[in-house]
Amino acid sequence: MGELNAMAKVYYTADEVADELRVSQRTLYRYIKDGRLKGKKAEGGRKWLFTRADIDELKTHKTDPQNRPTKDAHNELIESIDGIKRRLRLVCKMLKEEDREEIFTMCKDKGYHAYGTPEELKIILAGDMIRDIMDDMNHLQDK
Repeated sequence: MGELNAMAKVYYTADEVADELRVSQRTLYRYIKDGRLKGKKAEGGRKWLFTRADIDELKTHKTDPQNRPTKDAHNELIESIDGIKRRLRLVCKMLKEEDREEIFTMCKDKGYHAYGTPEELKIILAGDMIRDIMDDMNHLQDK
């Protein structure tokens, strides 16, 4: 009979969810605030209620309830960081490039008109490449 009542339960309180996730109330409310845990306010707007789907979604998210990356998330992060390092090395190599034709080819590959001195073009290319890298780093930070 107890199993039937548990199955029929539609909403869970913040206390119940915190206990299940083994986190404090403060951590639970931080999950709500930063969007990791969805729920709805009960009538009167003082207490939060959560569905089983809300709880399970948080549990299967890329971080565990203590906000530590899972192994897959960790590996994905390492691969992303390695990619950023490779691209930074490419920027450094490009800045050292002396071959005028190679610089013009890089500009054309990026869709730039190859006007200006090789040094000016290298600075334009480096700025563009670094901007792309920064965008990727910001995207990683948002994950």
